Amino acid sequence: MDLYQARRPALLKRRGGLVSDHPDPVVTTWSISFEKVEQVNPTAPELLRLCAFLDPDAIPEEILVHGISSRLLPQ
Repeated sequence: MDLYQARRPALLKRRGGLVSDHPDPVVTTWSISFEKVEQVNPTAPELLRLCAFLDPDAIPEEILVHGISSRLLPQ
């Protein structure tokens, strides 16, 4: 909660202010969560960006499994 409160003003300023019908922007919470994920695993954001780019109902498991195994195997 402290991190949220600290980041909220900067994100609201970037967004253009507080909207009356949505007082707590989702982007603040999402941004904090994304940073925490990146701290735990620096490659996780790459996977999240890939999944956001692809159709969520049709992501072939093979591309994820192949991508992971090629990163883990020595070249």
